[in-house]
Amino acid sequence: MTADNTAANSGILVVIENESQFRPLLGCGYRLATVREEALTVLVFSSSGQEPGWLKIPVAYTQMPINVELIDESAGASEVARRAKQILPTFVFLGLSRAGADERQVVSARVDPILHEIPCVVLLISADTDWEGPTAAADILVPFGDDLNSRYAIDIALGLDPKAKVTAVQVIPPPADEADRREQEASFAALTECWRSNPRFAEKTLVGTDEAQMLLTEAEHHDFVLVGEIRNRVFLRAIFGDPRTRLIRLNPNPTIVAHEYQGVVGSSIFRLWSLWLRLLPTLSMEERIDVYRDVRRAARPTVDYFIMMTLCSSMASLGLILDSVAVVIGAMLVAPLMSAIIGQGMAAVQGDIKFLFLSMAATGRGVMVAIGMGVLMGLTVIDSDPTPLMLSRANPSFLDLVVGFVSGCAAAYAICRKNVSTALPGVAIAVAMVSPLATAGIGIALLNWEIAAGALLLFLANIIAIIVASLIVFASLGFKPSGVPEGRRVQVVRRSLTVSSILFLLMAATLTSLSVEHIRQVKLEGHERFEFARRLDELKLPASIESWQVVREASGAHILKIAVTARTTIDRDKVQRLYDTVSGHTKLPVSLVVNVIPAIEIDGRNAVSAKAP
Repeated sequence: MTADNTAANSGILVVIENESQFRPLLGCGYRLATVREEALTVLVFSSSGQEPGWLKIPVAYTQMPINVELIDESAGASEVARRAKQILPTFVFLGLSRAGADERQVVSARVDPILHEIPCVVLLISADTDWEGPTAAADILVPFGDDLNSRYAIDIALGLDPKAKVTAVQVIPPPADEADRREQEASFAALTECWRSNPRFAEKTLVGTDEAQMLLTEAEHHDFVLVGEIRNRVFLRAIFGDPRTRLIRLNPNPTIVAHEYQGVVGSSIFRLWSLWLRLLPTLSMEERIDVYRDVRRAARPTVDYFIMMTLCSSMASLGLILDSVAVVIGAMLVAPLMSAIIGQGMAAVQGDIKFLFLSMAATGRGVMVAIGMGVLMGLTVIDSDPTPLMLSRANPSFLDLVVGFVSGCAAAYAICRKNVSTALPGVAIAVAMVSPLATAGIGIALLNWEIAAGALLLFLANIIAIIVASLIVFASLGFKPSGVPEGRRVQVVRRSLTVSSILFLLMAATLTSLSVEHIRQVKLEGHERFEFARRLDELKLPASIESWQVVREASGAHILKIAVTARTTIDRDKVQRLYDTVSGHTKLPVSLVVNVIPAIEIDGRNAVSAKAP
């Protein structure tokens, strides 16, 4: 709670959605309003527009007036946000379900969209229906983790009630010896130094490996648990929700989450995230388990996997050599590589390190098979030039990354929704997986490193985009790591998300740079072609341009390979004069190669004149 917020806001606002929330929320709101001597406003959702039968204010709550307002359910949470902005309360109380119908939500589908729009501290209450709020001089437990959330929670707890006692509890692993234990306790004491002068503050250290269970046991000796959620790690919260609420749902005792206003940026992110979740269906636990098993089974590097990779890579290589789009599409349809890549996204969002390594190994081996088959097929045509299909896969752009991301979203969604699984073949065709690897193999066989590097870059762009996209879709549909936030699986999720996000941004920057350079090069070559044609006219050479190709060497120099049709002989001297004229005006370091094609002119009266060099 900041000083600015305290000065600007006044009053306590309680929002009640149903009867189960009535006693806990009203009791907490009334207790805080009494202690702080602030007005209490209670907003109650009603489907009929009339006061529910259970809405009876207890006689004990007569020390101060309570303003009760009914909100039509059809108006939804927008009316709550509007009233909150009018009242400008110091605190807002909302109910937090321990096991909601949709675990992706923090409060409920109705309230979540405006949770991050309320410009004050929001206290989310998770408690039994008969709990009537904390008693006077409550004993509050704050799990401490040396982060902004813990510090924020301590400040809120001390500010709730001038008589409340706050105990910060830190769980540490078993120390190696007594000296190690004293060092850890001294470190904890240093972190809480700023509150130690407050007589209502205490600290406690627990030693053990199961942090969640130790905190749950400790919570039995306190009136309630309070944790904080401040504006840090916004992107992680946008994908996985509030990680601390998962720990809260394990606690059978009363728990309060102090949620700080996220600011304009944070509110915008969560507003978009809430809209995204409302558009997506909800998967039951059984459906998520079935999908996880299917993805894990398909991502295994079995004998069938390697046989299919060998066959589809051979098909793709032959299609590229023959310049046959149909053959390449057929290879895309039977390639199993997509399953292994999607498996990495599933393993990352589940925090399953074993599955992650398994799918990464399957992907890596499949990549080696595809490149190896491309090399073998390329050796059979070692004297051939690259076909247009090969060249198209050796020049990736930013749009290829977008295609990979959208295809990854479509593939992950189709896997989770059986009724649209027939769309998977279309996804396989849309995103190129095996054909770039086959192109890279052929490029290696032809010793054309530019084609090999470009094809590998396209494959990397696709695999990174698919992993990030599948991770986001799986998280949106309710897949998440098991265990408490400090557990190993959640650490795997955070690291996977961080690494994949960094790789995605780096790839986006790289492909954007290449795309900009390609556009600049095309414009420049167009200018040079126009300049070359103009110089042909100035030299009065009876020739016209038929084809134009710019080959860029590793040194940065360019070779202009130009084919012209001419009705007269163009000897070496004329070509030299043409080069001298063009090189003096071009913006490129250029060498000139001119291929002259003889032209035969036939008139309509069967008179033939042939002028050839």
